[in-house]
Amino acid sequence: MILVEAGDLSAEAFGAKVLFAAQLHRQGYKAVIDDRTIPEEAPRNLKYEASRFLVDVSALELSDVLLIGGHRLADEMLTHLRTLRFSGSARLSCVGFFPDRQALIQTRSKMAFATGCEPQVVNLLDSQRSPLVHDAYSPQLALPLESADVPSGPVRLCVFVDGTLMQAQEVIGALEMLALDPVLRLFVIVYGPAPEAPVPAVHSHYSIYRLEDISVEAMLRQYDVAVVAGDGPIEERLAVALVDLMGSGKPTVDCTTDQILVASGSPA
Repeated sequence: MILVEAGDLSAEAFGAKVLFAAQLHRQGYKAVIDDRTIPEEAPRNLKYEASRFLVDVSALELSDVLLIGGHRLADEMLTHLRTLRFSGSARLSCVGFFPDRQALIQTRSKMAFATGCEPQVVNLLDSQRSPLVHDAYSPQLALPLESADVPSGPVRLCVFVDGTLMQAQEVIGALEMLALDPVLRLFVIVYGPAPEAPVPAVHSHYSIYRLEDISVEAMLRQYDVAVVAGDGPIEERLAVALVDLMGSGKPTVDCTTDQILVASGSPA
């Protein structure tokens, strides 16, 4: 059993823990999250997504603890770590995007003092030239997955669109043209801040979802090809979804203004 923790106790950190626990689960690991760390302000969908990982660990003797977002380690998390019970042979690991070696050493020392265990700390910047989302909690690593099946029917195309673009008629027109192509089956997922005008959930030939309303597992099952389009930076949940899609061998097309995926070195 691997207990997943994060650098602090914010709702953003909790969401990252859920995403990473799901990645470990797909690899066959039993990943759990301390049910005491669920924030009150967590949205309902996130609480539902997290429910299968939540465990009362207060009375358990832990053998494996993995903390993500170590570069954002806060005092509240150090206090929380002191409440955990570690076995004599416990393995404590930490990953993060540390700007320099001194920051890594400081995090290692703080965790060791709080837990009584010497942690193994990994700087993800040593292997990632440019993360999709800088300063993120999530490692944004593609864990090995089975190769994607070759679609036998219409190609299930998923287009991730910045919500601000969904007010532009030319964007809606382009999506309608894609939806009418008989070799494609179109799905649209909107990310970023909610647009000023509401976006209909169903258009004439395709459905629209909010990014937070669909799990990464569902994306991996339901889509064959992904396209991401937008003008601004992408959010952490989208970055994890794109990394997993690329890791599973599904073609991913970068149509962002700044070519965010290509600039990071991703195989897009």
